[in-house]
This record gives sequence, structure tokens and C-alpha cells, in this order.
Amino acid sequence: MRRTHDFEWFKVRWLARYGWVIDRPPAVVVVPIAPNDQVWLARLERAPTATTSWELPGGGIDPDEDRVSAGLRELEEECSLVAQRGGKLFPTTLEAAPGMGRFPHHIVVALDVVPRGRRPRHS
Repeated sequence: MRRTHDFEWFKVRWLARYGWVIDRPPAVVVVPIAPNDQVWLARLERAPTATTSWELPGGGIDPDEDRVSAGLRELEEECSLVAQRGGKLFPTTLEAAPGMGRFPHHIVVALDVVPRGRRPRHS
């Protein structure tokens, strides 16, 4: 008997003698660096586990997006922060749950991150 649960953005399958394994398409995680070189964190409530934690923002990559654009969009959506100097893609992929499935994250380093209202204006 095959035990697989296929959700909209991830799949969970049963592996005999191991347990449940998660498979998810690649996502992004953002390292938002402020102009003073401090790192911004997001305080997020996670309903499935009834917990709140400080995290780096991130999320899914839309079909028409590149990885940096997805990271900068997630940064603004989740935290109302913008990267005044854009972002750079870190040269490796982070496996978020090693040994528990495939849960790859591309790392986007966002530069000169400030609250949305302080976005630079073009003249």
C-alpha cells in the first residue's frame, strides 16, 4: 500500500522503517541586512504548532519569478521591509530538513533593508 499525501505545495510520503518524509519544491529564505549591518528577523505565529518564533522571512517562488525577486517580494509581504540596494543570491542551496525529505531553500541576501515607508524615490 502506498501512503502519500499530496497537498498543493508539498507532498508527504511514508517510508518503511523510517517514517514520514516531506518533499517540497524549492523556496527562498531571506537574510535581510539593515544599513547598520544588523539582521532583521520576523516574529511569526505558526498555527499548526501553536508557537511563535523569531525567523528569517521567506516563502515560495511563483512560476514567473526568479529567486531574488521572490525573496524580495516575500520580505515586503511578510515584514513590510524593502531592500534599498536589492538582493544577491547566495551560491548554494540550504536543505531545511536534512534527512527528513527534500525541502530546499535558496538564500537571498537583501541589502540596506529598511521599513517600507523609507523606500528611495527616483527623480
